Amino acid sequence: MIRMSTPIARRTLIGAGVASLIALLSACGDDDGAGGRADGTLPLFGGTVPPGGPAVDLTPAQETPGRDVVMIGDSITVASAPGLEAAAADLGITLVIHAEVGRRITVGSDPVAGTEVVEDVLDDGLPDLFVIALGTNDIGKYATEDEYATQIREFVGLVPSVAPIAWVDTYLRDRPDDSALFNAALISTLSVRGNATIAGWSNIATEDGILSDGIHPTDDGAAEFTELVRDAIASWLD
Repeated sequence: MIRMSTPIARRTLIGAGVASLIALLSACGDDDGAGGRADGTLPLFGGTVPPGGPAVDLTPAQETPGRDVVMIGDSITVASAPGLEAAAADLGITLVIHAEVGRRITVGSDPVAGTEVVEDVLDDGLPDLFVIALGTNDIGKYATEDEYATQIREFVGLVPSVAPIAWVDTYLRDRPDDSALFNAALISTLSVRGNATIAGWSNIATEDGILSDGIHPTDDGAAEFTELVRDAIASWLD
């Protein structure tokens, strides 16, 4: 089951075809992919935090009749919504998606920032799992790993420590080094936070045929993104 909420505080089921979703994507972010190299991306990361440590416990915060998952994302999530709907049905979870084109982590009013979404979600209670797919629209806005870490810390600081987080990392083809800075900040921040896992979109997005413009997924890319998120949720269910 999937419920998609956008904008916040409007619990509306949105049924949209893939074509209409893809049409929204050109507005996401300030970057326009047109080449570039992938040599600045992070090496393969196994998914658990910290690297090489024991499996992360993604047990739900409390026993519930179902499995309540909230996903907060930007246009990449919007593009993948049809696949995420099918994955949610297959996994037997209730998935509420707060996804808007151009969303950033802590900055913005239209669309509102991810931090504001978290506060709104928590007003309705604590989900069993947060899936976060933010950062793409923050790439290139900061100069150092510490500055990216500040944005991520502000976000995760709003999520109670008992709630597990699965965060999808980032990749922009024309900004590989900036993408690597963000992903390094994500690893270090979630390593400190704990009760978290990282889904490696940066390991997939560099492959041929995955991105349409260096940022947004093709149809094949959206399917790969969906599978990545599905696997992250499935590991929590297991």
